[in-house]
Amino acid sequence: MTTATLDVLARVDELQLCPATAARIQCLDLENTSMDAIVEVVSTDPVLASRVLGIANTGIDGNGSSVVDLKQAVTRIGLRTTRELAWAISLHGVGAEHALGPSLQRHALRVATATRALSHHALGVTPGDAFVVGLLHDLGSQILLMAEPDEYGALLRQFGVDDPQLGPMEEFLFGIDHAQAAFQCMTDWKLPEHMCRAVDLHHVVRRQPGSRDDPGYALAALIALAEHLVALMEHGFGRDVMLCAVVRDPMNHVLRIPAAAIDHTIETFETEVSAMEEVLGSVAI
Repeated sequence: MTTATLDVLARVDELQLCPATAARIQCLDLENTSMDAIVEVVSTDPVLASRVLGIANTGIDGNGSSVVDLKQAVTRIGLRTTRELAWAISLHGVGAEHALGPSLQRHALRVATATRALSHHALGVTPGDAFVVGLLHDLGSQILLMAEPDEYGALLRQFGVDDPQLGPMEEFLFGIDHAQAAFQCMTDWKLPEHMCRAVDLHHVVRRQPGSRDDPGYALAALIALAEHLVALMEHGFGRDVMLCAVVRDPMNHVLRIPAAAIDHTIETFETEVSAMEEVLGSVAI
């Protein structure tokens, strides 16, 4: 590694960015772990526990009846939703002190929402991984912004997170690009290898041959496809145009998501994003 790279990674360690509860839940085998063990992990984070109870009673997954027990709350909203919520809360507010921080967070949440929705119909992808890699895909940009706020902020203002020139400029200035920075953090958090690789690959997956039989490659293709959809939405394209573009995207040739599923994602997307934003809006930064 170059001196510049080591310097940035050292600054990352100083930021003490470690979503311990979320990482512990992510590493659990939800199929073979008892509910009591999962609830025990959730209960170590008071903010997460309170939001799980809140959602179970009145939030995006509640059915109206009152729940006061954390185990009942986790059972009601589901283990996958609990895990997604843990990550969203853990990373909420990262880089918020910088003017560009909130826009990076919003972009991450929108891509995460799209990856989750599309994952249920994508070949080669485990839906439980999708929201998390979507949320973490540009974590490196948030990290670099925190480590080098002035220099990296100027770079982001010039290029934007999805500009293909951003990565080479990051490597030139800092010795590492944002995908590699996120990969390093995720590896340090001991997240599954295929999830780390997906984030590392998501900007180059369009240029590299691969197969959906490789879970890291399939997840990277899903992130790239979700980013494409989010970009189309942010540019204000009509529903038919977006549907056609995403169906024909080469990444969808890998994932084979049906047109009807993509259309449904487009239709419900803003509602899903708003629901998660409402949940996070009550979490103090």
